[in-house]
Amino acid sequence: MKTIWKKLSAVLVTAVMAAAVVVPAAAANAYTPVAGTTTTFKKYLVADLDAQIPASVFSFTVAAGTAIPAESGKMEVLAGPDANKVTVTPASFAASETLSSTVADGDRDNIIEAGQGYVKKVVTVDLTKVSFDEPGIYRYIITEANTTIPGMNIDPTPARTLDVYVTDNGSGVLAVSSYVLHTGTDAPAAGANNGSGDVATTNAPVADKSDGYTNTYGTHNLWVGKTVTGNQGSRDKYFKIHVEVTGLVDGTKFTVKYDGATTDATYGNADASISANPNAATTCITADVTQPAELTAASGKITQDFYLQHGQHFVICGLPVDAEYTVSEEAEDYKSTSGASSLNFNDRTNGAISTADVKTGFTNTRDGIIPTGILMSVAPVAIVGVVVLAGVVFFAVRSAKRKAEEAAEADAE
Repeated sequence: MKTIWKKLSAVLVTAVMAAAVVVPAAAANAYTPVAGTTTTFKKYLVADLDAQIPASVFSFTVAAGTAIPAESGKMEVLAGPDANKVTVTPASFAASETLSSTVADGDRDNIIEAGQGYVKKVVTVDLTKVSFDEPGIYRYIITEANTTIPGMNIDPTPARTLDVYVTDNGSGVLAVSSYVLHTGTDAPAAGANNGSGDVATTNAPVADKSDGYTNTYGTHNLWVGKTVTGNQGSRDKYFKIHVEVTGLVDGTKFTVKYDGATTDATYGNADASISANPNAATTCITADVTQPAELTAASGKITQDFYLQHGQHFVICGLPVDAEYTVSEEAEDYKSTSGASSLNFNDRTNGAISTADVKTGFTNTRDGIIPTGILMSVAPVAIVGVVVLAGVVFFAVRSAKRKAEEAAEADAE
């Protein structure tokens, strides 16, 4: 019996000891993890107003930020958990979306410069599959992926910091209180109570806060002109010009300007439409021609024939940086040299779009030496004729005079 009581006592002691271990843990004030929510940022695409943007998709990757331990004057930062569960929707732009030259309320003031416009998309960051189990600042790094679109530049700061502020609402319940996207990676400054103190008031923006990412579509224009010289050159003759540009995104559109292509009145403008057989000198136009107001890239390029007279030019707008262009012509029986001299368009007729507009074209020359040999060959004949005629008259007069003298002598006898 005593043995049984000893065994029961031992079991009771063990149970009490176990309870002593378990009960305090169960009684501790453990937080219930809180799930993240969603936040957004803006994606800006900036281009010259003369350009039309290509169809573009920009994607982003997410990684956990680097943890920063607490130190004097700095707040602790925790690496964001489950970064692989955070998703960022791609920013998609359709070809030829309308560029706005006026900055909308709420968008960054300095987003565009004079002559530029922009389009904007709102990108969602989804953290709903992530749980946070303590108050604190959790850090993620969101990086914009590179792009292969010709002329497209990614944001100069492609890796941005996303800090998630998780707070205790005062009653032991966690809440996601704020998301801050910024360019820096320092720990927030500590406030008077050692919490985050980068701002003086709640919800004020931090100094390096960012509202999103900006891409710039770098483009320039291709100007093509015509000059005709020479005393046998026809100033009203049309010449056929062929343009090819490669390295383009299919479906991208390019505006072509004729009238009003420049504000400089010394430059001539091309004819957007030309009637069949416009003049006796033109042989390359036999049917009515409407020159295109817009070109669309297919198979990575655009190709088009144009027609120019002396002093005229056209402009293909918004060609992306690094695109390759070739301009050629049918000079017919004229001497052709590159560069439209009367327009000062002296750039190469082939090459790459780089840092400025390309101004090129052709000078066509037909300059003859006017022969004067025919006049010289006629003059001696005329002179000989005059001499012969004068001789005939002289001898005729002389003969008549002699006959008159002989008749007079005869009468005298």
